Amino acid sequence: MKKAKSKQQESSENVAKSSSSRHKSSTSPSVARKGKEKEIKRDRTSSGKKRGFWRRSKKKHASIFAVPLTDAVYPDGVLVPVVLRMLIQFIDQHGLDKLGLYSSNSSITAISLRNTIEEDPSFWLETDANFGTEDKILAASQLVRMFLREQDVLLEESPELADAIDKELESGSTHGPDSALLDLATSELAKVSAHSYTTMAFVCRHAQRVLAHASSNGMLGTSLASMLAEDMRMRQELLTFLIGNSDEVFDADDDDGPSGGVAEGVVGSQPLRTGAVFEDCTQEMYQASVAAAMAVMHKTRALSMTSAV
Repeated sequence: MKKAKSKQQESSENVAKSSSSRHKSSTSPSVARKGKEKEIKRDRTSSGKKRGFWRRSKKKHASIFAVPLTDAVYPDGVLVPVVLRMLIQFIDQHGLDKLGLYSSNSSITAISLRNTIEEDPSFWLETDANFGTEDKILAASQLVRMFLREQDVLLEESPELADAIDKELESGSTHGPDSALLDLATSELAKVSAHSYTTMAFVCRHAQRVLAHASSNGMLGTSLASMLAEDMRMRQELLTFLIGNSDEVFDADDDDGPSGGVAEGVVGSQPLRTGAVFEDCTQEMYQASVAAAMAVMHKTRALSMTSAV
């Protein structure tokens, strides 16, 4: 027969069990952090898959929207990708007065149009008959944001420029920025690539035109700058400054580059142009450029599949 346990033995066993239970249930802070990080990573991955088009493509040339600016084809020498030119051109011609421009979320129309752009080099937004003009206007503004999200950062803001812009905002000046700030911004812009410079000038001047119709489209300057700054991954204050002072910080001469001269290189007989004046992108230019980009994408995919084998 088993002997009855003394009260002292029972108390010792209970203390041991309690200590063991606490040891099993508790984890060190470092282990807890690692577990939390894995959980956050899983959440971000799953939410990214749901967002789909709003995530930047991981593979180079995986999408027409993700082709780096330096690899895009510029049929007339203007260093703005033809997809972006087509979309903004359509908005400029048909939708500057459209209520809700740039403020609406991604729509089925936008996703459908993006799929068509990705698959059909003969597509042209102006002649597309699958959707009405009103739907295409809002979809085009959504696609502009998608395009900007897919690209690399166009301008890395220096601490000096950030401080100068912040001081200008704090001063509450109604006379516009002083010449020192404009000179500093111009010098910072001169350091970026011609492709990034021209694309920023193109987007900022378009934003100016959108804001000029604010009484009709209901778009406030702070709201537009906030949304586009998020897409372009730059501070809202910086983009607000660039939009409001585009005439001063970007070259006005169509043939001048950021350093005051014609950018290096030619496309056919055309110089690479980086100025702030842009001609319309034609359907023929768009189709030739996209077809060339798709050919590069297909070649890249074929090479990657061959190397994988």
